[in-house]
Amino acid sequence: MKETNHDIVKSNALIEAFYNPGSVYQMRLLIAALMQIKSGEPLDHNRRFEITANALADLTGTKARNNYQELKKAAQTLSQMVVVVKENPNAEIGAPDETHINVTSACRYYEKEGKVGLEFGPRIIPYISQLKSHFTKYQAKYVLPMRSSYGIRLYELCLQWLGDEREFEVDEFRRMFGVEKLYDRIDNLKAKVIMPALRDINTHSDIRVRFGQRKAGVRVSHFQFAITRPVKAAPLDHQAWFNRYGFEKPYTPHGSGETWFDAKRRTHHEYRKYCRDPETWHEEWKKEASDG
Repeated sequence: MKETNHDIVKSNALIEAFYNPGSVYQMRLLIAALMQIKSGEPLDHNRRFEITANALADLTGTKARNNYQELKKAAQTLSQMVVVVKENPNAEIGAPDETHINVTSACRYYEKEGKVGLEFGPRIIPYISQLKSHFTKYQAKYVLPMRSSYGIRLYELCLQWLGDEREFEVDEFRRMFGVEKLYDRIDNLKAKVIMPALRDINTHSDIRVRFGQRKAGVRVSHFQFAITRPVKAAPLDHQAWFNRYGFEKPYTPHGSGETWFDAKRRTHHEYRKYCRDPETWHEEWKKEASDG
């Protein structure tokens, strides 16, 4: 998978907008385009972004052959995607100061090259470029592996409330996700939208979200989401690290005659690398062990 430590920056007004995220490929296509915008650079509405099926496969760890037709469909739906932005966050739903904005001004799939070329609409650019305040930033690597478009959408909505609880009135939640005409029953809404989104967030992202609901009488009136960061375990001490990562005898780890102190000197830099990021180091170690 390609390096995905790219920042995605969106205005809070865009994150709080009303829209259906469509397919996960549509959201991945948008993320892949946003990854190409450098921080602070002006964005011209004529600038064309290209995303190939192969590049998308690299970014998401999927197989390119599965992306071609999905990318074609995503380009078609993205060309029609409209978000409804509330210029005044405190305004009532449906108030006159809601603005309907086309996300792209052009979006085309090139069959022979297996790629999409898109241009962002001029009205969306102030919400994704040169933002100085009231924005949310996260890394693409936390959302690209997600399998549900609703997971990406809910992640963005929850990220602003880190360390707190966010509550949506049920009808507001339906409109926020563009599913007013879908999933009339609460159990269907939970099964098709909320639970897949939570699985994605809690599996792939840098936050953890717990779900609850509030009732008015016997009717579910509100959905609740408690948002936290996962707590990382403290790194192992040097001897415990030695014992875990491939050495059966702590005091003779590198063959007969090597003392613990010799081994400690020999692995000093490697151990310090592990301490900086135990999780990443462990994944690399497992890969090296399986390759070897």
